Amino acid sequence: MRQFSMKSAGVMALAAALAATACASNKTETDFARQIEVQQNGGAVLSGAWSYGKEAEIKGLKLVAESDKLIAGGEKKVREGETLISNGRAEIAAQRAAYVEAVGAFGLATSPKQVKAEIKTLRTIAETWDNGHDKVARGEKLIKEGEKDLADGRSKKRKGDAKVAEGREQMRSVEARTAPTTEATTIETSLPQ
Repeated sequence: MRQFSMKSAGVMALAAALAATACASNKTETDFARQIEVQQNGGAVLSGAWSYGKEAEIKGLKLVAESDKLIAGGEKKVREGETLISNGRAEIAAQRAAYVEAVGAFGLATSPKQVKAEIKTLRTIAETWDNGHDKVARGEKLIKEGEKDLADGRSKKRKGDAKVAEGREQMRSVEARTAPTTEATTIETSLPQ
């Protein structure tokens, strides 16, 4: 029979402790909830509370992700709306100038063909001018939609952040209640007062 020295026993104890630590650090969140159930009297309540906290955190993180998309979309709509308004106003200004220039030369037509050309020029100016007004209107609508998305996104972000904080606080609270007590704490609480 082989005898173990104190050195061998120490090495084996160290290896066992390292293995236990490695296993403990690989626990998943659901393992933590199960561990609470097993360790504590009334652990089901603590496990449920921790799980509730984790679910709240996950829901909050989803709200934050949705809010980020809403905010990004709202910012994009506002930029596109501003671009449309700028382009539309530039078209309107250009067509006003084209109209003033065109009508200054009108009235000198000597044939129906020349009158038709003047009319065609006026129609083109009018259509482009209308297009400028349409761009401005679409731009204003996009800005309103973008501002609504921004407001909704910010609101969702606040709710999500609050939900994450609530969930994390719930989990921290449960983890604090299940943390092992030190010997000094145990002695203090067991002394008569």
